[in-house]
Amino acid sequence: DNSATTISLGGSAIGLVNHSAWLREGPGAFFNRVEGGKLPKGAAVTVVQSVKPAARYYQSRLFYPCWYEVRWTGADGTERTGFVSEEYIDRAVSEILPKDGTLQLRATGDSGSDVIRYYSDNRAVATVDQNGVVTAHAAGVVNIIAYTAGGAIDCLRITVTDF
Repeated sequence: DNSATTISLGGSAIGLVNHSAWLREGPGAFFNRVEGGKLPKGAAVTVVQSVKPAARYYQSRLFYPCWYEVRWTGADGTERTGFVSEEYIDRAVSEILPKDGTLQLRATGDSGSDVIRYYSDNRAVATVDQNGVVTAHAAGVVNIIAYTAGGAIDCLRITVTDF
């Protein structure tokens, strides 16, 4: 079964917080927390953009490969902007793929003249080739990351099922 989905290398999207998390002042776990920026589970946020972790926190990229800059309005009515690891946000862009299924990705947005590259953070669950074709191998969750040398980046979470 061949399906297609589009991921964006720019633009905003809506996401839901799947686990309580703090907004950070930068894209990395070691940045300070944003004052009043504790995101409650179930809160709606606007994902402004996907970003790479700061270079000095690059090792954390092994565990948190993609960070989102988000806007959120707290219960006090104050809008806050900060960064949160992609693992805490369920975006409207996600896919369910059966084991042995494939998915063609089409990256759109401001990539300039940069070549778009793809990366799987869990190759045991699914791999992605240089053309953006994802192949599911085993049940589980995988993040597929599209990025350019110029800094454009986005993540797609895929759940692979046994059926």
